[in-house]
Amino acid sequence: MSEDPTRNLNEAKLDRLLSIVERILSDVETLKSDVEALKADNQELKQRLLALEDRVDARLRETRPIWEAVLLRLDKIEIEVKKNQAEVRLLAGDIIDIRVREMDREKRISDLEQRPS
Repeated sequence: MSEDPTRNLNEAKLDRLLSIVERILSDVETLKSDVEALKADNQELKQRLLALEDRVDARLRETRPIWEAVLLRLDKIEIEVKKNQAEVRLLAGDIIDIRVREMDREKRISDLEQRPS
């Protein structure tokens, strides 16, 4: 009875605890490597995004004069369309006026034709 039974129990708990700590340390190392991989991926994505932004900016600088010219032409076309609309309104009014006068003439002629001579 020289051996203490609690000592074996404590050693078993200690071995189990050490095993748990080793697994935790292993998991932490795995997490560290995963985080490093994510950092590298993130850095690569940042570089790709910056390159894409540079390409978009360059393309915008190339196409901006074209779009400015298109907008200027559209403004001129809009002015012409409005001018034409005003002219069409005037012509429509003139046509209505002519039709009214024509109807009046037809009525007067009809009235004259129906008078006994």
